[in-house]
Amino acid sequence: MLEWLSNPQNAGAVSVIFAGLTAIATLAAAATALLGPYISARLQRKHTKDMAERDTKLRIFGVLMCYRQNWGQREPVQALNLIDIAWIDHPAVRRAWHEFYNTVRSDSAYSLSEQQDAYKRMLERMAEDLGFAGDFRADDYARVFYSNAVHWEEQARLRHHLQTLFPDGAGPKALGEQAPISVEVPSHVPKAESGLA
Repeated sequence: MLEWLSNPQNAGAVSVIFAGLTAIATLAAAATALLGPYISARLQRKHTKDMAERDTKLRIFGVLMCYRQNWGQREPVQALNLIDIAWIDHPAVRRAWHEFYNTVRSDSAYSLSEQQDAYKRMLERMAEDLGFAGDFRADDYARVFYSNAVHWEEQARLRHHLQTLFPDGAGPKALGEQAPISVEVPSHVPKAESGLA
């Protein structure tokens, strides 16, 4: 090949080949200059969309982890209702959510333990999708902190709610003025030791 290129009789052909290669390189540079900003913008939009979707999933997962022992509150219910949209591309999460939903429907005969297991499986699938399933152990899902401060805050909120419902005081009087209104902590929620909250 080098002999052919160095032969003076082939100088015209060599010039044509080099001119063709130069034209191809020039066209490639022009295409890169023209398409580069477009490709860069598309990649940036995709990255921004992917990050927004991940942030949404993380917020939902965070709420569900915070309320994993008390999923009947308003915030986890709202988060649960977003799963089918946020994880539309992840059938394992949606399947686990539907399994949990079936355990807590009003006509279901599942025990609280079975409901908790289904909820844990749903959280595990979410953690897998978010890329940190290997970092979670079974006791991480079971460990929940419930402080005395939260307990007293819930009691104050209940008192305020009752006062709103019964502005004339009839409701609290019917419950007995001497006895304070008490909120029972569900038995499956570990109580905080005194002095820690």
